Amino acid sequence: ALYDLCEEWYDASPERLATLLDRHKALAAKKNEPIDPGISAAPEALLSDAVKLPSLPQIYSEITAAVNNPKCSGKDIAEIVSKDTSLSATLLKIVNSAYYGLAERVESLAYAAMALGSRQVSSLALGITVVNHFKGIDNPKADMESFWRHSVATAIAAKTLAGYLEGVDPERVFIGGLLHDIGWLVFLHTCPEECNQVFHKSRMLGVNLFLVEKKYFGLTHAEFGSRLAENWNLSENLTALIRCHHDRFRTPPSREVAVVYAANWLMDAIGIGFSGEQMMPRLDMAAWDALGVSPSVISPTVKQVDRQVMETVRFFHE
Repeated sequence: ALYDLCEEWYDASPERLATLLDRHKALAAKKNEPIDPGISAAPEALLSDAVKLPSLPQIYSEITAAVNNPKCSGKDIAEIVSKDTSLSATLLKIVNSAYYGLAERVESLAYAAMALGSRQVSSLALGITVVNHFKGIDNPKADMESFWRHSVATAIAAKTLAGYLEGVDPERVFIGGLLHDIGWLVFLHTCPEECNQVFHKSRMLGVNLFLVEKKYFGLTHAEFGSRLAENWNLSENLTALIRCHHDRFRTPPSREVAVVYAANWLMDAIGIGFSGEQMMPRLDMAAWDALGVSPSVISPTVKQVDRQVMETVRFFHE
């Protein structure tokens, strides 16, 4: 049923299908280019003393501490966020966008915390801070605008799916979806040549990027992203969302892990944005079973993403 839905989606959006076909034609044209066998990062090299894990601005630590402090109110979080004028402006733009659809315009962070709740405002602030930190990363083989469109689309899809489920934190899966490929961004920044070889090897072998990454980096971008999350003192629940988004599950995962996994798979399947993954991963049925939703919710989820992604991505990647 899911694959039938993807086929229907391409029938309704032929321009998206044309984009995917053009991309694969370009990849096929490059298939016979030589691969440099000498480029290979030593296992765990990115976690050695030679390459430090990137740290985030101080305001990130302050927001995280406030979120974890039950005595902190929405007003306290608003005061912390207001220290960064760029972060404040971006957050207010998102709050006033069609994504939230508030009846009245929000002019202050304090009111935003009242209207949306302190957890939602703090989660948005954390997500914006991380994305802003990595905006300068560039690679001629990677379309960064399309990369962020995929990340934002995954976040929206995860939060939309969470609305159909009990026991799922919609803000956590939104941030998990937004940051699920953060490890790949660091690979692009730190080892651009190796990343180009991973792209090429994936094309040549016809396998997923995350299967090739281990040969070059000693671990996948999902595993490395979870190391970053641990280094930034993100919760274990959020770290797991990043670590498991490409997993093959022997037993059913948690429902939140299943939500982010399914959201990422769905955005790859219908081609909203482009994370760099050139091959369609197969759907893990243990994750689908753990999700526990009817296939009938997928179509409205995709429509919700399509309505919101173009406006929302501008706020995270202008």
